[in-house]
Amino acid sequence: MRKVLLGLFVVIIAVFLMIVFRPSSLYQLEALRTKYSTEQSNYFTYDKHSYHYTKKGSEEPIVFIHGFAGSAFTWDTLINKIDSNYRCLALDLPGFGLSEVNEAKLDGDLLAYYL
Repeated sequence: MRKVLLGLFVVIIAVFLMIVFRPSSLYQLEALRTKYSTEQSNYFTYDKHSYHYTKKGSEEPIVFIHGFAGSAFTWDTLINKIDSNYRCLALDLPGFGLSEVNEAKLDGDLLAYYL
């Protein structure tokens, strides 16, 4: 019984997070970019969509990729503690943080988008 309740709790939390952190519209994304872009914020375009990443330091690269319900900013505290001899790159996955999502491929299911 305890395992069933725990499983149900995990499913409810997962559904809640997917609803709360679903991809935003382009208008909302532009407002978020204006508000939250930092000196380390950079953007690149792939397949006609804009993606956000942060870059700090130089030399040897370290790449940081967040999980679901995260963003590139998840890594800020750790990146700030790393020696500047490393180039830290933190990517916002499509539909998270300040990155766009390809609405044509999304089809309403963010989890299926990544599978």
